[in-house]
Amino acid sequence: VRVTRSPRSSCALDDGKVKRYSLRTAIDRCSSSCTVRWAVSASQIAVGGVIVLVLGSQPGAGFLLMLLCLFIDSLDGALARAYGRHSQFGALVDQIADHVRETLVIAGLALHGGLHPVVAVLYPIIQGTFNVVTLLCNLRDVPVPWSVKSYLTVYPVFFLWAFFGVNWLTPGVGIAIGFMALTIVLALHRLSGVMDGNVDTNPAEGSQNPPLTLP
Repeated sequence: VRVTRSPRSSCALDDGKVKRYSLRTAIDRCSSSCTVRWAVSASQIAVGGVIVLVLGSQPGAGFLLMLLCLFIDSLDGALARAYGRHSQFGALVDQIADHVRETLVIAGLALHGGLHPVVAVLYPIIQGTFNVVTLLCNLRDVPVPWSVKSYLTVYPVFFLWAFFGVNWLTPGVGIAIGFMALTIVLALHRLSGVMDGNVDTNPAEGSQNPPLTLP
Protein backbone atom coordinates (compact mmCIF):
# COMPACT_ATOMS: atom_id res chain seq x y z
CA VAL A 1 0.00 0.00 0.00
CA ARG A 2 1.45 3.38 -0.97
CA VAL A 3 0.36 6.39 0.98
CA THR A 4 1.31 9.74 -0.53
CA ARG A 5 1.81 12.89 1.44
CA SER A 6 -1.08 15.29 1.54
CA PRO A 7 -0.38 19.02 1.18
CA ARG A 8 -0.78 19.50 4.96
CA SER A 9 1.30 16.52 6.01
CA SER A 10 4.84 16.92 7.36
CA CYS A 11 6.03 13.51 6.18
CA ALA A 12 5.28 10.78 3.63
CA LEU A 13 4.95 7.02 3.94
CA ASP A 14 6.59 5.07 1.14
CA ASP A 15 6.53 1.28 1.61
CA GLY A 16 6.68 1.68 5.37
CA LYS A 17 9.52 4.24 5.34
CA VAL A 18 9.01 7.70 6.73
CA LYS A 19 10.52 10.56 4.79
CA ARG A 20 10.74 13.67 6.87
CA TYR A 21 11.09 17.05 5.34
CA SER A 22 13.36 19.16 7.50
CA LEU A 23 14.98 22.56 7.35
CA ARG A 24 18.28 20.87 6.42
CA THR A 25 16.63 19.41 3.31
CA ALA A 26 15.35 22.83 2.33
CA ILE A 27 18.78 24.40 2.78
CA ASP A 28 20.34 21.52 0.85
CA ARG A 29 18.08 22.11 -2.12
CA CYS A 30 18.62 25.85 -1.93
CA SER A 31 22.40 25.54 -1.84
CA SER A 32 22.36 23.24 -4.86
CA SER A 33 20.52 25.77 -6.97
CA CYS A 34 22.48 27.36 -9.81
CA THR A 35 20.61 30.57 -9.07
CA VAL A 36 22.34 30.83 -5.70
CA ARG A 37 25.76 30.33 -7.27
CA TRP A 38 25.13 32.98 -9.90
CA ALA A 39 23.70 35.37 -7.30
CA VAL A 40 26.77 35.03 -5.08
CA SER A 41 29.12 35.55 -8.02
CA ALA A 42 27.15 38.57 -9.26
CA SER A 43 27.14 40.08 -5.78
CA GLN A 44 30.93 39.80 -5.59
CA ILE A 45 31.31 41.64 -8.89
CA ALA A 46 28.82 44.32 -7.82
CA VAL A 47 30.61 44.86 -4.52
CA GLY A 48 33.89 45.06 -6.43
CA GLY A 49 32.44 47.95 -8.43
CA VAL A 50 31.37 49.69 -5.22
CA ILE A 51 34.90 49.27 -3.84
CA VAL A 52 36.28 51.14 -6.87
CA LEU A 53 33.92 54.04 -6.14
CA VAL A 54 34.65 54.37 -2.41
CA LEU A 55 38.43 53.84 -2.44
CA GLY A 56 39.08 57.49 -3.20
CA SER A 57 37.18 58.93 -0.22
CA GLN A 58 36.84 55.97 2.16
CA PRO A 59 39.67 53.48 1.58
CA GLY A 60 38.99 51.78 4.92
CA ALA A 61 35.41 51.09 3.86
CA GLY A 62 36.72 49.67 0.60
CA PHE A 63 38.96 47.25 2.48
CA LEU A 64 36.08 46.15 4.71
CA LEU A 65 33.92 45.55 1.65
CA MET A 66 36.71 43.37 0.27
CA LEU A 67 36.63 41.32 3.46
CA LEU A 68 32.85 41.00 3.06
CA CYS A 69 33.35 39.62 -0.45
CA LEU A 70 35.85 37.06 0.84
CA PHE A 71 33.46 36.00 3.60
CA ILE A 72 30.56 35.53 1.18
CA ASP A 73 32.80 33.59 -1.19
CA SER A 74 34.08 31.26 1.53
CA LEU A 75 30.58 30.75 2.97
CA ASP A 76 29.17 29.81 -0.42
CA GLY A 77 31.95 27.28 -1.03
CA ALA A 78 31.61 25.83 2.47
CA LEU A 79 27.86 25.31 2.05
CA ALA A 80 28.37 23.62 -1.33
CA ARG A 81 30.94 21.20 0.13
CA ALA A 82 28.97 20.56 3.34
CA TYR A 83 25.85 19.51 1.45
CA GLY A 84 27.64 17.63 -1.31
CA ARG A 85 26.73 20.10 -4.04
CA HIS A 86 30.22 21.13 -5.07
CA SER A 87 30.67 21.05 -8.85
CA GLN A 88 33.42 21.86 -11.32
CA PHE A 89 31.18 24.30 -13.15
CA GLY A 90 30.30 26.08 -9.92
CA ALA A 91 33.98 26.33 -9.07
CA LEU A 92 34.65 27.80 -12.54
CA VAL A 93 31.92 30.43 -12.13
CA ASP A 94 33.28 31.27 -8.69
CA GLN A 95 36.82 31.61 -10.06
CA ILE A 96 35.68 33.96 -12.81
CA ALA A 97 33.84 36.12 -10.28
CA ASP A 98 36.94 36.20 -8.06
CA HIS A 99 39.10 37.31 -10.98
CA VAL A 100 36.71 40.08 -12.03
CA ARG A 101 36.41 41.32 -8.43
CA GLU A 102 40.17 41.43 -7.89
CA THR A 103 40.68 43.15 -11.25
CA LEU A 104 38.20 45.84 -10.23
CA VAL A 105 39.93 46.35 -6.89
CA ILE A 106 43.38 46.58 -8.51
CA ALA A 107 42.00 49.05 -11.06
CA GLY A 108 40.50 51.10 -8.24
CA LEU A 109 43.83 51.21 -6.39
CA ALA A 110 45.56 52.46 -9.55
CA LEU A 111 42.78 54.92 -10.33
CA HIS A 112 43.11 56.59 -6.93
CA GLY A 113 46.90 56.80 -7.07
CA GLY A 114 47.79 53.97 -4.74
CA LEU A 115 49.23 51.55 -7.29
CA HIS A 116 51.56 52.00 -10.27
CA PRO A 117 49.58 51.66 -13.54
CA VAL A 118 52.01 49.17 -15.08
CA VAL A 119 51.68 46.84 -12.09
CA ALA A 120 47.90 47.29 -12.20
CA VAL A 121 47.86 46.14 -15.84
CA LEU A 122 50.20 43.19 -15.27
CA TYR A 123 48.32 41.80 -12.25
CA PRO A 124 45.04 40.72 -13.96
CA ILE A 125 46.98 39.37 -16.96
CA ILE A 126 49.26 37.20 -14.82
CA GLN A 127 46.45 36.19 -12.48
CA GLY A 128 44.22 35.16 -15.38
CA THR A 129 47.02 33.07 -16.87
CA PHE A 130 47.68 31.56 -13.45
CA ASN A 131 44.01 30.55 -13.10
CA VAL A 132 43.92 28.91 -16.55
CA VAL A 133 47.13 26.97 -15.95
CA THR A 134 46.05 25.72 -12.52
CA LEU A 135 42.68 24.69 -13.98
CA LEU A 136 44.47 22.61 -16.62
CA CYS A 137 46.60 21.04 -13.90
CA ASN A 138 43.47 20.06 -12.00
CA LEU A 139 41.83 18.61 -15.11
CA ARG A 140 44.90 16.53 -15.91
CA ASP A 141 45.58 15.50 -12.29
CA VAL A 142 48.95 17.21 -12.41
CA PRO A 143 50.10 18.37 -8.96
CA VAL A 144 50.43 22.13 -8.95
CA PRO A 145 53.78 23.36 -7.64
CA TRP A 146 53.85 25.62 -4.65
CA SER A 147 52.04 28.92 -4.98
CA VAL A 148 51.51 31.97 -2.79
CA LYS A 149 47.94 33.19 -2.35
CA SER A 150 47.39 36.82 -3.21
CA TYR A 151 45.88 37.55 0.18
CA LEU A 152 49.27 36.84 1.78
CA THR A 153 50.93 39.72 -0.08
CA VAL A 154 48.26 42.00 -1.61
CA TYR A 155 45.77 42.29 1.25
CA PRO A 156 48.28 43.20 3.99
CA VAL A 157 49.63 46.14 1.96
CA PHE A 158 46.05 47.08 1.01
CA PHE A 159 45.24 47.19 4.74
CA LEU A 160 48.24 49.41 5.52
CA TRP A 161 47.34 51.82 2.74
CA ALA A 162 43.63 51.95 3.60
CA PHE A 163 43.95 52.56 7.34
CA PHE A 164 47.42 54.04 7.91
CA GLY A 165 48.33 55.69 4.61
CA VAL A 166 51.46 53.52 4.26
CA ASN A 167 51.80 52.87 0.54
CA TRP A 168 53.58 49.59 -0.12
CA LEU A 169 51.00 48.55 -2.70
CA THR A 170 53.29 48.50 -5.73
CA PRO A 171 55.98 46.25 -4.19
CA GLY A 172 53.36 44.06 -2.48
CA VAL A 173 51.37 43.48 -5.67
CA GLY A 174 54.64 43.08 -7.58
CA ILE A 175 55.69 40.26 -5.27
CA ALA A 176 52.36 38.53 -5.87
CA ILE A 177 52.90 38.85 -9.63
CA GLY A 178 56.36 37.35 -9.34
CA PHE A 179 55.19 34.34 -7.34
CA MET A 180 52.30 33.69 -9.74
CA ALA A 181 54.63 33.94 -12.74
CA LEU A 182 57.03 31.45 -11.16
CA THR A 183 54.18 29.03 -10.47
CA ILE A 184 52.99 29.37 -14.08
CA VAL A 185 56.42 28.42 -15.42
CA LEU A 186 56.74 25.40 -13.12
CA ALA A 187 53.18 24.24 -13.86
CA LEU A 188 53.66 24.57 -17.62
CA HIS A 189 56.83 22.50 -17.36
CA ARG A 190 54.87 19.70 -15.66
CA LEU A 191 51.95 20.02 -18.06
CA SER A 192 54.07 19.89 -21.21
CA GLY A 193 54.83 16.17 -20.99
CA VAL A 194 51.33 15.18 -19.85
CA MET A 195 49.44 17.14 -22.52
CA ASP A 196 51.70 15.78 -25.28
CA GLY A 197 51.26 12.22 -24.03
CA ASN A 198 54.94 11.81 -23.18
CA VAL A 199 54.43 11.22 -19.47
CA ASP A 200 52.87 8.03 -18.08
CA THR A 201 50.62 9.25 -15.27
CA ASN A 202 49.36 5.74 -14.51
CA PRO A 203 52.36 3.42 -14.77
CA ALA A 204 50.54 0.52 -13.07
CA GLU A 205 48.29 0.14 -16.11
CA GLY A 206 50.90 1.21 -18.62
CA SER A 207 48.61 3.78 -20.19
CA GLN A 208 49.16 7.39 -21.08
CA ASN A 209 46.75 10.28 -21.03
CA PRO A 210 45.73 11.42 -24.51
CA PRO A 211 46.75 14.91 -25.54
CA LEU A 212 44.33 17.57 -24.31
CA THR A 213 42.52 19.36 -27.11
CA LEU A 214 41.66 22.96 -26.27
CA PRO A 215 38.66 24.61 -27.89
